[in-house]
Order: sequence, then C-alpha cells, then structure tokens
Amino acid sequence: MKKKIELELFRFDIQTDYLPYYTKINIAINEYATLSDLLEIIKENVFAYAYDAYGFKINEIVVFDFELTIESLCKKFGFIWKIEPLNPHLVIKDLVINPESFIKKIEILREYGFKQDDKFILSFLPYAYATPLSVKNKEYLTEAFFVIAYSLYQENKDKELLKLVANFETGIFNAQNLETYLYPQDSKIDDYICEFQKNVLEECLEGDIQKFKNYLTKNLLKE
Repeated sequence: MKKKIELELFRFDIQTDYLPYYTKINIAINEYATLSDLLEIIKENVFAYAYDAYGFKINEIVVFDFELTIESLCKKFGFIWKIEPLNPHLVIKDLVINPESFIKKIEILREYGFKQDDKFILSFLPYAYATPLSVKNKEYLTEAFFVIAYSLYQENKDKELLKLVANFETGIFNAQNLETYLYPQDSKIDDYICEFQKNVLEECLEGDIQKFKNYLTKNLLKE
C-alpha cells in the first residue's frame, strides 16, 4: 500500500541564498520503502536537493537511520512532515551542515587524553544538535560532548575533566533529555549523562559544585 506524505522541505544554499525558505511537495510512496528511498525520490523531484549521512529532523525530531520504513515513520510523524537540518545556523546546502564547530568543540578533549579521529567524532553528530538548547546556544557543550567526555573520564579519571563539564552556564547540569528528540528513541546517552552528573557531584571538589550538591540534597530531603 502506498502512503501519501506532504513534505515541507527546508532549502538554503550558502552560495546563492540570503535567507532559507521551504518547498512543499506531495509524494506517494510504498509503505515498505525506506527513508533512503524517499530521499532519492525527493532528489529526483526537487532540483539539486542535498542531504548527508548524519541525519536531519522530521517535525523537530532527529532521524538518522535511513533504513527506517515509511510505515514506521508515518506511525511516528503522521503524514505531514517538516524536514529540516540538524542545525539551521550551520547549513551549507539544504540538509547538509558544516560540522567544523562540533569537531572543534570535541577537540578540546584532546587536552584530557582523547585520541579518536574525526570519523568517530562525526558519528555523534546526530546527537550534537538534537535538543533545542544545543541549537540555540553555540557555547553550550552539548549532550554529545558530555557522553564522549563521560567515556573518556571512565578511562582516565582526570578530575580536570570534571571541572570542564561542570560549568554552570555551558556544562552538564544544563543537559536536556535527549531521548525526547530522537527517533527511534534511545535512553542510553541520557543514562550516561546522568551517571556523569553523579560523578561530577561526588568527585569534583570545586566549591561551587559542592554548594550545588548541598542545595540539591537539602531539596531532596524536603521532599
């Protein structure tokens, strides 16, 4: 059976456009086809439409598994989809974003022993701009940063790393629930971030962190 989907496609080319705009298109596609199949149909019908392997957003939810079926996607999103890039502020063309700012952010971790290459870093790109805060605040370290830093901390137990992520303005206590903004939903990264927050509260001896810990403890006791 075919599904008829109404698409609103984000469009922008950094070389030619002053502002982004949207193109609407209706597509009828077999329910057993994949997201990858849909993207190819879009490319055939919308001149020079561009996307990359790191995913994009459908109705503000990050999707990066291109083998998902149309049937499963329609169950999640219905039949009207607004398709946008992971971060509209970083768009090069349509759904393709420039990942350099995220890579540079992760490069900070090399001071703490991080040794992975750009390919590894880019595998976390779908998580880097999933939450509203990660898109709006370019200084925010992001949930993707925290989970990479968490893995690093489990290896080296460098207390300086705890100080880095403990920053109250840009750090881990601002983390939003990533699972809410992913499809399929996955709580794994949120669980890691929660554990890392506990590490910071228990093992970072900075005065501000200990005051924050005492504040949280008092409020829990009140409840």
